Amino acid sequence: MSGKNSQLPSRPLFKLMMLFNVIVVIIFLSIIYDSLGAQLHHQQALLGSFSRSLQLRIDTYRFATWQIYQNQNSSTDSDDDTPAAGLQEIRLRPDIYAPVTEQGKTQALIFGSHDSSTLATANNISDFLNTLWGIKKNVWSMYYLNGQDNSMTMVSTLPLKDMMVRYNGESITGLVSTRRAEMLQQANTLDERESFSELRHTADSNDYYFTLRTTFNQPGHLATVLAFDLPVNDLLIGNLRPDLMMFHDTDSGNQDISTADRLNLATASVELFAPLSSASMVITYQVSILMLLNQAIHEFALTLGLCLLLFVLSLATSFLLRRYQAPQEDKTNPELELLRILNKEMVDSLPVGFVIYDFNAHREVVSNEKAAQLIPHLNLQKIVSLSENAQGMLQVTINNEVYEVRHQQSHCSPQYRFFIISNQDREILINKKLQHAQKVLDKNHLIRRQLLENIGRTFHQPVSRLRNHLSALQGSVTLSDWQPLADYSDHLLRLTDNIILLNELENHRWSAREEAFSLQKLLDEIVTELLPSLNTRGLNIIVNNLCPADEIRLGDSTIVRKILMTLLWYSFGTTHWGKISVRIGASPEQTDRLMVNIVDTGQGLNKTELENVHFPFSGDVSTENDEKSNSMDLFFCRQFCQALSGKLDIVSKTDLGTHYNVTLLLPVQTQEAEQDEKILEGITVLVDVVVDDIYKIVSRQLEYWGAKCVIADERVSVQDYDFLITDVPARLSGWAVLITGTEPGYSAINPQQYRANYNLNQALLEALLSLIEKQLTEDEMEEAPENSGNSVLEEPGYFQIFKDTVPDDVTKLSLELADKDYAALALTAHRLKGVFAMLGLDAGKAQCEQLELFIEKCDDLNIKEAARDIDDYVNQLLQQGK
Repeated sequence: MSGKNSQLPSRPLFKLMMLFNVIVVIIFLSIIYDSLGAQLHHQQALLGSFSRSLQLRIDTYRFATWQIYQNQNSSTDSDDDTPAAGLQEIRLRPDIYAPVTEQGKTQALIFGSHDSSTLATANNISDFLNTLWGIKKNVWSMYYLNGQDNSMTMVSTLPLKDMMVRYNGESITGLVSTRRAEMLQQANTLDERESFSELRHTADSNDYYFTLRTTFNQPGHLATVLAFDLPVNDLLIGNLRPDLMMFHDTDSGNQDISTADRLNLATASVELFAPLSSASMVITYQVSILMLLNQAIHEFALTLGLCLLLFVLSLATSFLLRRYQAPQEDKTNPELELLRILNKEMVDSLPVGFVIYDFNAHREVVSNEKAAQLIPHLNLQKIVSLSENAQGMLQVTINNEVYEVRHQQSHCSPQYRFFIISNQDREILINKKLQHAQKVLDKNHLIRRQLLENIGRTFHQPVSRLRNHLSALQGSVTLSDWQPLADYSDHLLRLTDNIILLNELENHRWSAREEAFSLQKLLDEIVTELLPSLNTRGLNIIVNNLCPADEIRLGDSTIVRKILMTLLWYSFGTTHWGKISVRIGASPEQTDRLMVNIVDTGQGLNKTELENVHFPFSGDVSTENDEKSNSMDLFFCRQFCQALSGKLDIVSKTDLGTHYNVTLLLPVQTQEAEQDEKILEGITVLVDVVVDDIYKIVSRQLEYWGAKCVIADERVSVQDYDFLITDVPARLSGWAVLITGTEPGYSAINPQQYRANYNLNQALLEALLSLIEKQLTEDEMEEAPENSGNSVLEEPGYFQIFKDTVPDDVTKLSLELADKDYAALALTAHRLKGVFAMLGLDAGKAQCEQLELFIEKCDDLNIKEAARDIDDYVNQLLQQGK
């Protein structure tokens, strides 16, 4: 059985290898076949080009033949009675004469007796061919068999005279004799006017040529025959070889010779045929099959080598499969052996005793070590009979230890039963230990909460008193002595507050307050508190709030402030140079989720500090400002982020910095309606800020306030602007605001220039509004004559402006006061103050300034009284204007 099973995998594998061998052979043969076809096609194209060139040469010399014959006839008719005057000839040998001509490309010989007309004809032909062959480099020859006197004239580019004198002229005479015989044979054939010879080879050179013979019949005389030996070496292109070519004359258009390509088995070659289009000739070119194979192997050597290698490897594999098939039949199946080992390992690793027992054979089929120690003390048959009514479970005692035996019959084979033996005493002991450990853990948690709660309550009151006492001593102690004590007391107070809040959160006594707060105002307060420490260390902070400046969020602002302040102080402690970037925005999918990203360029957090996120006080704080941070801060932030349905993620790289990602659920409070007119509408500001992050912050704030931003790089030279905002002190000019990150608010540099912090939204706005107010006052003083406060208002144009703008703003004061929207109320009061200042109404301006003070203190009673006074004052002015 095992041998048969071992043979099963090898048979399909052997068949697969044989199929692979066949595929490799097919690929090999297809490559050879495609290569042979491509080469034959290439040779056929070369042969076709050669045949067209040869046809052009034949057509050329057909014309030359007729030209020579017509010239000979015309000269014969005109000179029948007048001998050729001035022509001489030299007798080289008997019946061989050489006409005396000027030195040229060609030379002529006359064979046989002849008259003067033949000499003139030879001279004319020599002159004609001298012109035709003047620039030719190959060997050209022409033979003229005169039918009137049976003489033979040969004109060639060879040195005929020298060859006759130096070499006895045997090669010339033999060649002429052969040509005379061919031409006489053609002259006797009445129905053949043009014929071609086979391709010939010159014995003393590598020149190949063929002969074009043309017959002209004359009544009463023998036929005149002209023959040209035309070379073909200069017509060969590519790798065509003339020794493999054969020319066949088809006997004046007889097409009995086949023109289809064929395989010649006798010569082991492929014969390619190329018939000429207007000549009775067919060119045969023999391409050796061995040459084609050699070129194919050379071209596809790598591919064919890989195919051969695959073929050899597959053959070797097939041979090994056939050769070593028999020894493999005696081996056991490795998969079955692996399953047996895995089953044994699984049974031995069980925490209880396990037995599979065969009751028919009364033997153990499978068992582990725990069961093997107990089976000699057990009667399995008796256990089965006693536990039939107890759902297959029975307790037994072995060596004063209680064991529980469970058994179950096999569904596949009823003769087998599974037994599971567990030690009840050990399980009871383990359960007791687990219960005791859980009680100890719960008690430790309770003690920790009670300890922290007592510590918080105990330390909170004395620390608060200490802080209040230090505040009272602030004026009587130097700042250098007072500030460290204040920092330490603040640290202790913050630590005790955090401990109390965490205990309330763990004891489920804390709940978030649902209150509306301004996010931008909260950020301004945080930055203002951080600025002194940041300026002392020389760090920069950039707060990029992507949310609208007047956006109101609903949530516990106190906890949000604690989370952000704690993380910023922690980031401050790990950062010794560079900057801290804060980016606030809303989740694009859920606008009620606020996302705060804090990125610093500090030293990063180590593993111990990161463990404090989940387990407080598990590691020391590596920061230098221990008075600001402690080992519980990150845990505090994480717990309260989760309490606000958010999360805290910290990613830190050593020596690169830390990213704090905070997500909080703070819904946006829907506002009834947007303001019809923005506070800086109609104001043009030139923004000349170098730092890109600061430019984005400033431009977004200005656009939100309604101002038109002009970028310094894109500004046209003639484009006007009202104010300049820049971060480069050297570029300050005119009415301008210098923005920095170190200013604790805004301050005046000179009457026309202010310094403001770009991170403080309200400070930058106050600086711009102050400049607007001063600019309006200065314009009023320059343009308006010195008169009473109401002189400007008495003019019709100014009174119309007053009537169109001021009553609407007074109405807004009442509506915003009813909604207790202090931010919008402050903007409206500031706008009214600017209008009163522009119109020279000092009383109204003073009332608006008083209203702004009450708004800052949130004094509702005085705010209502001041708004009522402004309303009465405006109504009085309207009555006067009427």
